[in-house]
Amino acid sequence: MPNSRFTKSLPSQHIGSKMCAQFDLYRAGSLFKQISLDQATLTKLAEMDRLILQHEKELCRLKRSRNGLLPAGRLPAEVLARIIGLAWAECARSEPNFLVAVTHICGQWRDVVLDMPTLWSRIGLKNPQHFRGVVQRAGKLPLTVVGHIDRHEEHAVDAAVTALRRLHRIRGLELYMGLRYTKRLAMLKNQEAGKLESLTLSRLYYRDDEGRALSWIQKLSFPRLQALNIRNFQLSTCKALLLPSLRSLSILAESGASSTDSALLLSLLRNLPLLENLELHDAVNRYSEATTQQQLRSREKVHAVKMYHLKHLFLRGELSSSSMLLSNLKLPADANIHVVFDSVPCRTRSYDPYTEFPLAEMLQPLTTLANNISAPGCPKKVVFTTDSGSPSFENVMVWPSPNTQPLGWLKVSVQVWQHSQESQDALDMVVRNLAPAGLQHLQVEARMPSEDWRRRFLHLQNVTRLSVAGADDPFLDAMSAIGDTAPMANSQLDVNTTHAGQDAVLFPHLQSLRLEEDSPELYPAEFSHRLSSMLGSRKAKGSPIGQLDVRGVKEWPELDVALLKEAVDTLTLRPPAVIHLSPATKEILHTDVPQSVTADNDEQDVFERGASEPDDNSEEDEDEDFW
Repeated sequence: MPNSRFTKSLPSQHIGSKMCAQFDLYRAGSLFKQISLDQATLTKLAEMDRLILQHEKELCRLKRSRNGLLPAGRLPAEVLARIIGLAWAECARSEPNFLVAVTHICGQWRDVVLDMPTLWSRIGLKNPQHFRGVVQRAGKLPLTVVGHIDRHEEHAVDAAVTALRRLHRIRGLELYMGLRYTKRLAMLKNQEAGKLESLTLSRLYYRDDEGRALSWIQKLSFPRLQALNIRNFQLSTCKALLLPSLRSLSILAESGASSTDSALLLSLLRNLPLLENLELHDAVNRYSEATTQQQLRSREKVHAVKMYHLKHLFLRGELSSSSMLLSNLKLPADANIHVVFDSVPCRTRSYDPYTEFPLAEMLQPLTTLANNISAPGCPKKVVFTTDSGSPSFENVMVWPSPNTQPLGWLKVSVQVWQHSQESQDALDMVVRNLAPAGLQHLQVEARMPSEDWRRRFLHLQNVTRLSVAGADDPFLDAMSAIGDTAPMANSQLDVNTTHAGQDAVLFPHLQSLRLEEDSPELYPAEFSHRLSSMLGSRKAKGSPIGQLDVRGVKEWPELDVALLKEAVDTLTLRPPAVIHLSPATKEILHTDVPQSVTADNDEQDVFERGASEPDDNSEEDEDEDFW
């Protein structure tokens, strides 16, 4: 070590005398006097500290100004609150600390989040300390608890135990069961969940211990339960939750093991007289005994389930099992119904218990529903659309034309495979069942070959109003009197028309044609020439179109415009449509007035002895308290 005055003043590794200690203190004092700061230096340091603080404040101001110029900083407070509320509703289970993280983004976001107790009334299960801190932010609002429960997630289970001690405040409960069953919830005492109105129970579809996983739920009574969502649980396990007070029921089955027999499902629905919203996602078992199938289809010894209060019905499944369920439901005329057929009976399937029932018989319930939504003498409107994606669906929607009566609508979606003739046959049959020969108003928002246009819509001889989005060359060929008129290829359709020859005109009584763009691409000038040729051919054939309205026109040649005016009586050319955004509402999560709740001074003892201990010998969590 270099020899210096500083090193000599360091204590040595021996026990010195009192004289040595005094000498060391003297040397240290003289050394510190040499490095001590004088008044001028202290003044200079204070000035530097003041400048640093001033620059830090200026830097903070510049950062806030910069954040205000960004898109996120320009959002109005009510729009920002709406966005955060929607995101929080989706990620509460997987990101329980989401709201705390949002408060760290910027001051504006922090103020918006902290000023909204309704956001904090939805609580994710993270740990007990986090739960208690969020409850304070929620004030006295009713709580909605969302979380993932698994024996290996000790902190989440501890948070669930803490949450259930406030069962008297919980209005909504959304629980997702993990792979490992926890015994601590089974120690819950028998009690009443007096405030609970919404209950969601979900699990992974390959779990087989659903009885033990829901053993604790049997100890609770729900006098005010109105909404029940079940995912991958058999209805036989949750039968006690199907209370007459239910107004909303959603059942999702990702595997055939959790689906329900049609007869059992009908018997359970019969005991839900107040049901307003019903969603069945692959919940109907497609395999049933032959005798049960025949009884349900012919309604022998089976009375239809009357659901007079139903407003919304969503049914997704296979065509055969879904039609069997629909044939035994009696729905009101003002109900909104959406039926999705994932697959249809296939001729090459090795085992299909529904092959004895023809396709027309399976689709008969749809015809009955379509007839019920329209009052006698009230015209109907049919909309044909396509959902792009994988898999793709073709949609047929029916609702009454402008009418003073509050009637509902029917939407049927069919999954169409490119090389499946069965799915094409089913789609064509759906179109014919929902679009009767007397239809006057048709709207098509799908691109298809000209032969599909003629095969699906040639029977519609009385259509007077037609709206098409994204008209293309195949559409013009199908509409032209001299265009492509290939014969129909669907062997199962019983086309009861005498004008199905190659010289037949599609929609011969059409009076009004409206063309709209379905993308930012406009109708080019070449399209106007082909359009005028199509209109001229129809006029020469004796089927002219009186009114033509085209939206998506920028610049068309004057000669083509003149030809269009000669072919129709009234011509309207419009520029592209302008998209208008509707103003966001200020309400975020709850639309009703918060109910009065019990003061949250103490947690209630709702568990038996031992429930506060973890399943395994895990240590107490030491997560920091964020507030």
